[in-house]
Amino acid sequence: MEYAVIENNGKIYKISENKKIKLDKIQKPINSKITFEKVLAIKKNNKEITIGQPYIKKTIEAVIIDHKIEKKIKIIKHKRRKNHLKKLGFRKQVTIAEIIT
Repeated sequence: MEYAVIENNGKIYKISENKKIKLDKIQKPINSKITFEKVLAIKKNNKEITIGQPYIKKTIEAVIIDHKIEKKIKIIKHKRRKNHLKKLGFRKQVTIAEIIT
């Protein structure tokens, strides 16, 4: 497999073997396996592309490496001439996984 396109939690990722990807937080322990059943397309080494309608009947496996919290995103809401300023912060929780097959 040269690369594949998968869907997870409504987001689309282009992946390849032994590559690390950042996913939304998955409630599983480290070193556990995940299977992605929503495979949209696969490109093999001989330039043969398989496209699903909407999905291919193949699964791709990954191993959870780590759970992290990303850098803080600052949200500022301001209304001019009203003396209104609202500051918020948000840190997204992510899971880092490595693709096996």
